[in-house]
Parts: sequence; structure tokens; C-alpha cells
Amino acid sequence: MKKNFSIGCALLMIGLFLPSLVFAQDGLSTTQQVNMTVGGTSLIGITGGTVDLSLTAGATQAGQSLLKNSSNDLTRLRISSYVTGTGKNKITAKATTGSLFSTYTKLYLRLKEPTSLGAFINYEGAGGDLKNQGDQEANEFGLVFPVDDALITDHETSQNPELLLVDNIGFCWSGTGSTDGYVVEYTYGSIEGGTPKSSNVTITYTIAPDI
Repeated sequence: MKKNFSIGCALLMIGLFLPSLVFAQDGLSTTQQVNMTVGGTSLIGITGGTVDLSLTAGATQAGQSLLKNSSNDLTRLRISSYVTGTGKNKITAKATTGSLFSTYTKLYLRLKEPTSLGAFINYEGAGGDLKNQGDQEANEFGLVFPVDDALITDHETSQNPELLLVDNIGFCWSGTGSTDGYVVEYTYGSIEGGTPKSSNVTITYTIAPDI
């Protein structure tokens, strides 16, 4: 009986002191550390379906040039660019399926400034540096084409180059509307040396760290 009484007293003493042990940090103020981590990824997407570019080689007067060109700038390239610290992203394009080899035609691709800048968050300062923006030049037939560094595929080689469209892209996003994003301009033209032939290519756009 005496042993049970001693155990009971011990438990009572622990019960009395336990609250002070558990809440020893309580007072008029207290602190708590909060660890915050930002994470994310970068995405790009194209608005619009298949782009149709047609060359009409018919002359309206005998002796006129049959070399023509066709342009389309209805496509928009939307992006969500995530970077950390001083990191930057870039966007490239490459004809990954098909080519214009031996077709006596050329295809140029140019990325231009968004038309809806209000929807493009952080475009000023983070929207990147657009490439292939030099003046267009006319060939001896008087046809206007973009400068050669915007050439993505032509009849002279089966090796399609990878174009750098924009670099130095920071933390930004373009908006999701049908007219939001960079303007994509394609220019398709026939060239001298042979008879132009129809073809098709698939263009792959890639966003990646700008290292």
C-alpha cells in the first residue's frame, strides 16, 4: 500500500510539472521559422493550326518574273519562362521533319514583337532579345526576303539549321489569348535555278536555358 502511495505521489508531481515543461517557450512573444521555396518550369505553345503558304507563279504580262514569295504572320508563340537568380532562357526553332532540298524554294522564319504587350507580363526587361530582325533585302529579281540568318531551310542542302529566335529571356509569361505571344512570321519564296516544287516541313520550337 505504501509503495502504491509513493507511485501515486510521483505521478501527481509529474502531472503538475509537465505543463511547464511543454510550454516553457510561451511568453509575451514567440517566433517560428518559415522556409519558402519557389519552383517551376518553362513552357511554350503555338496558337493556330497548319500554316498554308502558296506560291502563284503566273505572270500577268509576258516576260514577267515567275519568282514569287508568300508570307504569313498569323501564328503566335506563347511562353511561360521560369528562371532563378540570374538565369535566362532562349527559344530556338528547327525544321525537324521534311526539307526543301531540291525544290528551288526557301523558307524563312522570324519571331517578332508581340502585338498585345499589355498581356505579356514582364516583357520589358525579361521578354528577351529578338534575333533575325535585320532589314529585309531584295534579290536581283526585286523580291523581298528576310536576311539570310532567318533562313530555316532551302533547296541547297538537306541539313536544316537550328535558328536562335530569342535569347536573354527572364521571368515572364505571355498570356493565353489567341493573339498573345510573340508573332511568328513565315516567308516562303521560289528561287532561280530550277522549277519550284511543293513540299512541307514540321517546325519544332524549343525553350531551354540560355547557357
